Amino acid sequence: KPATNLLFSNPGKVRQFNWNRGDNASIVELCARPWPDGSGFWLVEATDVSPLIKAQAQLTHDLNHEPATGALRPEAFVRELAGNLKNCPKPSGAVLCLAGFSSRGISGSRPVFAGCHTLIAELTRRCRAEIGGTCLIGHRDSTNLYVLLESGTSEAERRHATSQIRRIGLQVISNAGNQAGQIQLMISAAGFPVHGSNADDLIKACELAQ
Repeated sequence: KPATNLLFSNPGKVRQFNWNRGDNASIVELCARPWPDGSGFWLVEATDVSPLIKAQAQLTHDLNHEPATGALRPEAFVRELAGNLKNCPKPSGAVLCLAGFSSRGISGSRPVFAGCHTLIAELTRRCRAEIGGTCLIGHRDSTNLYVLLESGTSEAERRHATSQIRRIGLQVISNAGNQAGQIQLMISAAGFPVHGSNADDLIKACELAQ
């Protein structure tokens, strides 16, 4: 009844409602207009816009995430990082880690392993699985990854966050085996708000540390 009253109090205005039908939930746009013959009847038009909204959400996700890794693209990561830091209580703080892989020389007669991006994809997957939903993961480029962890601001807590990412990164290299050639893992960390009070400053501090 409240939804019906809202719909009929504004003739011609389109409104969205959640329509739950058992296991199926839809988003429906409803628009009510008086019947033109003045009889007092109303014409209600209903359109299920769930497929459109899902398609828009998927498009937004694809625009913001790298398809190979599922991590945020650099621009999207900076936006998400700024939002996370804004909502992060400063006494507890957060730690931003920058993890990267670099190739050195050649392995035997083979060129050095050209798949650092493959290692980044695996690092992304493992961080998401082992650290869980509390971390924000995004790319700087194809061989470097940012990981934001909710943590404290002390030196010990920053070292713990760094060692956590290092452990996962070394496992990734180890599992890659001989095909990885001579791969180096680089880790740096910066704490919020100790080393930066906003997203740009925190990223700069993290890159300077590396």
